[in-house]
Amino acid sequence: MPEEILSGHPERLRAVYVSACNPLRSYPDTAAYEKAFDRLDLLVVNDLVMSETARLAHYVLPCRSYYESWDATFFPWTYPDAYFQLRRPLVPAPGQCLEASQIHTLLADKLGLVPEIPEDLYEAAKGDRMGFGIKLMTWAAKEPEVFKAMPFILAKTLRKEWDSAAKAGLWGMLMTAPALFRENAARAGFKPDMDQGDRIFQALLDTPQGLWVGKADEENPMAAVKTPSGKIELFIPELADEAKNLNAEAEPQI
Repeated sequence: MPEEILSGHPERLRAVYVSACNPLRSYPDTAAYEKAFDRLDLLVVNDLVMSETARLAHYVLPCRSYYESWDATFFPWTYPDAYFQLRRPLVPAPGQCLEASQIHTLLADKLGLVPEIPEDLYEAAKGDRMGFGIKLMTWAAKEPEVFKAMPFILAKTLRKEWDSAAKAGLWGMLMTAPALFRENAARAGFKPDMDQGDRIFQALLDTPQGLWVGKADEENPMAAVKTPSGKIELFIPELADEAKNLNAEAEPQI
């Protein structure tokens, strides 16, 4: 990235958006990053601390901490069972701090990436979730471009009621989960009806410590693999020669 910024090419990188990281202290050759970022026409940072990168930015967008926002915890070592936790805010966020996902939604809206949302959807967001979902999908069926912006639409319509784009996004993901997820959830006790995703969402809200949301099919574990061969393909042609030439003697020189 520093080379691209400092290249002098007419189409060189001129603006950078940094989300919750600190390249000026955590990336290799931090001196090069500092020199390059100082040459940018625009540097925007969203973070929960005034980091070295944030101090160099033209705009700093204050993020909520993990104690102030909705988030999720994944436990990947429980196969064949799937355990999931929806973490909730412990303290209110100060000032104008927002979740990163809320900031991204505002930026997308300003960039014209979010279609105009009917007022009745905002009204529906104040009622029950399933009723809101039916109205949302009825609108989306008439306007196909809506699906491309669905996370932002959920974030905008539900923001006033939920104050969280992340929480809204999770509900949307559960409501549109693929068939394999639904089958796994059914094995964990969630009956596969139309409202299965909403019931899982409510169960997560009712169980702050998390719960079992799915169980994989142990008799056919490869069914989830979607490669053309139906196998886990580890061979990468672009890296094949390099991988074959790896050996203990040459390793210190690499």
